[in-house]
Amino acid sequence: MCAAIVVAFAVMVAVECVLCNMPFWRSLAASGDSAAAYNVLGPGLERTDEGLLKVTDPTQAYMQVDADGSSEYVRMDPVSSKALDKAARQSEQVLRTVRVRPDVNRRAGTVNSVSVSSPRSLYVHAAAAGGSVCVRIVEPKGSLIPFDAVRANVRVPFALNPLRIGVMAAVLAMVLVWRPGSRLWRMPLDTTCLYTHLRAHETPEHLVCRLLLEKKQKKGYCRKTV
Repeated sequence: MCAAIVVAFAVMVAVECVLCNMPFWRSLAASGDSAAAYNVLGPGLERTDEGLLKVTDPTQAYMQVDADGSSEYVRMDPVSSKALDKAARQSEQVLRTVRVRPDVNRRAGTVNSVSVSSPRSLYVHAAAAGGSVCVRIVEPKGSLIPFDAVRANVRVPFALNPLRIGVMAAVLAMVLVWRPGSRLWRMPLDTTCLYTHLRAHETPEHLVCRLLLEKKQKKGYCRKTV
């Protein structure tokens, strides 16, 4: 039992620390953030007085930055909370979740959703991020984007998810309890109560069918014994 618990704990640690944190390990050798001053805004974006980005032309709405290839991830830096509060006071509808598409060296990437309320989602995977990374804003004209800049060469932080850990612990506990050879596994199942409950709710039609079936089974048994 103790050995099974140790193995289950090791599996849970491996899944959470290695598999679920693969972006952290893959970006461990990142050289560091690139300066936001080197961002190039596409002609389809304009900066508002609050520091937000407004989409004026969806086909040219992008943010471009150079990467040295030390990390496959880029980070979307949101604007300050003061800028968001100021936009809210002016009754401006600012997108909290934005769809972006990282294109690397003119090769189209996949669309991702990033949210200012989810820090982990701000790290976007851009495959083979060496060279020029162009993060396109996939939103309609007039949208207000709460991002200040995009940074390349970033290291994804290590994170533990309590909910995921709790689910894995519950699943492993059930596996240990119901494993073959355990006390619960060897416990006999009493089906008499279920059979009595079904007989109590039996309709006349069901009673006739059951009696005919039992009679037929008895005749077959008698023929085999003879």
